[in-house]
Amino acid sequence: MRSADKKSSIHEKLIEVNLYKTAIPMIILVAILMCIVSVFLVTEMYKRSNDIMYSIKASLDQNLDQYEKKLDEIYDVVISNGQEDSMNIMLDAYVRNNAEIMSLVILDDHGLAIGGAPESIVNIGHDHSGHDYYKLLESEGSIFWSDVFMVHGANIPMVSISKKYHNVIVVLQINLEELTTFLNIFDISTNSYIAITDKTGTYLAHSDYGFVVTRTYDRERKNLIEKAPRNVNYNGHRMLAFHEQMSQNEWSIIYYQSLWDMMMPLLSIIGLGALIIVIISIHVLRMVFKLDNKLSGEVGELVYWSNKVSRGQYDIDFTESSIFEINNLYDAFNIMTQSVLTREGLLEEQRKEIIEINKGLEIEVKNRTIDLEKSLEDLRKTQMQLI
Repeated sequence: MRSADKKSSIHEKLIEVNLYKTAIPMIILVAILMCIVSVFLVTEMYKRSNDIMYSIKASLDQNLDQYEKKLDEIYDVVISNGQEDSMNIMLDAYVRNNAEIMSLVILDDHGLAIGGAPESIVNIGHDHSGHDYYKLLESEGSIFWSDVFMVHGANIPMVSISKKYHNVIVVLQINLEELTTFLNIFDISTNSYIAITDKTGTYLAHSDYGFVVTRTYDRERKNLIEKAPRNVNYNGHRMLAFHEQMSQNEWSIIYYQSLWDMMMPLLSIIGLGALIIVIISIHVLRMVFKLDNKLSGEVGELVYWSNKVSRGQYDIDFTESSIFEINNLYDAFNIMTQSVLTREGLLEEQRKEIIEINKGLEIEVKNRTIDLEKSLEDLRKTQMQLI
């Protein structure tokens, strides 16, 4: 008795088998690989951003140490040699040989300028005691970095560095334009930014120099000091902000990494994964349709010959199949056909025998009927005679 379960076609069965046993496992595998690659890419991008920060910090540390060494050079070469008469000439030559130094001033214990260069800027005898770099230098060897300021009449960011010696204070004013050029050597994406701020958060260098010229204040600096990296909205874009603080002068290095640029490799991986999934699906469907057409054709041929056999036509000529099981089915069908032929032959012989027996019986019945009729006639004649 046939099962009452829902029946399905070869096509449906093939799709089901290929879908659940081939396509879905491969899609799951691709998805897992995509997740692994995505995590790897995010980790690498995060590591690269940190590497950029450490590179900037290391280079900036070296530059800051260089300026501190320049203070010692000025003191050792100019002051300690006692060449007071030619001091300003030597200081002027020192400024000319160091393009990033805009000016330098030598102050006495009372904050009065006793020397400096260039002569057009430095006023000998001018009182500097009201400036922070004089007030905050309390002990010998201490160093003070000022906040960023702009040169009057020019959009040049400046910062002063001062150091106190036992009898004088040396003050350098440094041009920070080169810092922006220095930041631009780092390989960052188009929508990302690198910035350096002073302790007030004002930009003293930025990969987009317009932020420096406009004296822009970084609103995220305070939060980044407490916790970095952070997801922030910066300059109209979503950014992942990294932060490092300088120990010498409380400057901040901030790297704004564009989340869109970070997502691009991930989107590429997702797109590639989706493409692989589509290719797998198309390949599986092509295999299903190809196998479906082959099996449907061969099963259809088997149905065709079955119908012929049912009509008593046994001239079967199967096309050899490339599928082992189909060939076995064809062989079994041939054996079944031969068995049917053999049985039909036996039945035919038995039918002929029955016909012959029936003919013999008919003759015998006819002869007996004749004998019986003759006996009956004789009986009637006897009866008549008796009467």
